[in-house]
Amino acid sequence: MNEGHDETGPTASCDETKPECGNCLRFSMHCDFAPPPTNLLTQSPTDLSPPGPPPAPRKRGRPRKDWDAVRKLPTPTASESDATKTPRTPAPTTSAEPSFSSIAPAVLNRDDLELLHHYMCHTAITLGEARVWREYVPRLGFQHPYVFHMVLAVSAQHLARLRPSEATRYETLAERHSTSALPAITNLMPNINTDNCQALYHTTVLVCLSTFAKKPSPGHLLVVAEDGEVPWWGLLRGVRIVVQKMGIQAIIAGWEDGNISFEHTWTQCPPLPDPVHKMVLWEQRFEELADLVATTPEPERQMYTSSLDLLKDCYKQTFGTEAEPEAHVQGRFEVVMRWLYSMSDDFGTSMFWSKPSNISGSYKAGRSIS
Repeated sequence: MNEGHDETGPTASCDETKPECGNCLRFSMHCDFAPPPTNLLTQSPTDLSPPGPPPAPRKRGRPRKDWDAVRKLPTPTASESDATKTPRTPAPTTSAEPSFSSIAPAVLNRDDLELLHHYMCHTAITLGEARVWREYVPRLGFQHPYVFHMVLAVSAQHLARLRPSEATRYETLAERHSTSALPAITNLMPNINTDNCQALYHTTVLVCLSTFAKKPSPGHLLVVAEDGEVPWWGLLRGVRIVVQKMGIQAIIAGWEDGNISFEHTWTQCPPLPDPVHKMVLWEQRFEELADLVATTPEPERQMYTSSLDLLKDCYKQTFGTEAEPEAHVQGRFEVVMRWLYSMSDDFGTSMFWSKPSNISGSYKAGRSIS
């Protein structure tokens, strides 16, 4: 407060108390000794404190003289008036625009986004019914996270094949996601129900595809495997268990509803490889295998006969017969894998324990389809 004379009385001495003199505080005046106000946005939380009690009612006395100082004060806003009633909350930041890392931790995984993008744009349309694998299966992952893990695993295996220079990185990603999904799948398989059968069916199919895409080890022959490896046929059995227990109608229930679009709005499935214009004479070889099976004792004979008939049907659908050969040979996945899918548990077990000479001919014949 400035010293000075008014028209009717002596001067009002200023005690020059910092940061504001006593007279200014007494009359609720702006003090010349007060430091300039600082921007609340730049103050640290420790600089801000709740306001003191409201000023005492003005007492009787001489009128204020320094009205220029009053005019210089900013007009209080509604929020500033409210602030005198409730304590202020300290400002949370000292920068005008906080960085992203200060708002939330980094939750986006670049590798996983890359895998998901590739799956949606490319991998899904090569797995069979493109609309189901591209639109419906990813939605299952929102409720069943293990589905998403296998979606990303099979996408990583696909990229490993398409980009050999980065194969190691993608194979590592595929292994990571497979390892994350398998414990949940294993725990749920004994408890299949209508709530999880769709997710388990598609996940077990993806497990088979992802595992089949791996580089084969020397002792892994699809149906049997050495050194403690799980044979691929054992994984395929998981698909069959879900179908046999729940039925295919339960698995496809609810596909055609208002939330799923079955219109072809994305890139169509790429064309299949050029067909082979070559006649394959397979029937004579199967007759020799049938003669070999006839020499086996019962009950193994019936088991081998049934398996050979299944394999024979796969050959017939793929290559035709000598009388009616298939002009354009183009193996279909569902036909090629039908023999393994339909293989009985007893036959699979016998292949593991029997001598190679007893079964190798039949098994090698089956492998030649693919």
